[in-house]
Order: sequence, then structure tokens, then C-alpha cells
Amino acid sequence: TTAAPTGLVRLLYESGLGGYDVVMKMYPSDVQGEVLGYSMRRKFFDTAVLEAERFDINCGYARRGEGILGHLLAFEVIVVPNGINLTALALLNPRSNVTITPGPPEDEHAGIILHKDYAPIVTQALLRVIHKTSAYLTET
Repeated sequence: TTAAPTGLVRLLYESGLGGYDVVMKMYPSDVQGEVLGYSMRRKFFDTAVLEAERFDINCGYARRGEGILGHLLAFEVIVVPNGINLTALALLNPRSNVTITPGPPEDEHAGIILHKDYAPIVTQALLRVIHKTSAYLTET
């Protein structure tokens, strides 16, 4: 289902301000209308604002959970050079693997996950986790 764009979300999408239109266009074409429709719902923007307000609190929870990362059987970190550099996360786990790769120039951070041309990078990272975990589980 799609909704008629209204308000600030419509302004962001129609003007291209902040790259919102670019991110929407990274979704597969057959679901772009549905994803855009969800973001045009009345409470979507309110939810985004609330999430941003709680970002500090959520990061605090994440920091407390970092200890468990060292116990994971496999840990993949994908870093785009022009995004937030989380390479140091790999230091939390001796079995980590870091992939540094540029994403699409329009929006590297979102594009590495959403753009189909970068799906092989994410897929290979997921497969490495599956293989390392299954190898460990068959050994024990």
C-alpha cells in the first residue's frame, strides 16, 4: 500500500534534501512504493524523532552489551570509508573479520545494505559467519 506523501517526509523525499530520495531508490524497484508508503504514514516521523531522542540511551545499552561480542563464534564488521568507522569493534572478538569497502557514492552507509550491487559483500560476510559457526558446532 502507498500513501500520498505529506509534511516533512514529503519535503525530504521530493527535494532530495538529506539524501532521503536516494535511500528510497536503493530498495528493489518492486518494493519502493511500499517502503515509501510506510514512511509516509502519520506516525512514522514521530517514531523517527523518538528513536533519535533515545539514541544516547540505546547506545548506552549497546556499550554494556559489548562484552558478549568477544564470545561470539564469528563476528563480521563491514566498514565504509566515509561512514562511521567501526573498525575498532573487531578488536572485541579474536575471531572477527573486517571488510573495508566503499559503498555507493550517493549514500555509502545505507547503500552497502540496500543497493543490490553490494549484496555479494554482505552475503559473503553472512556465509562466513554461518560456516565458522557450523564448523564449531560440528566439532563439539
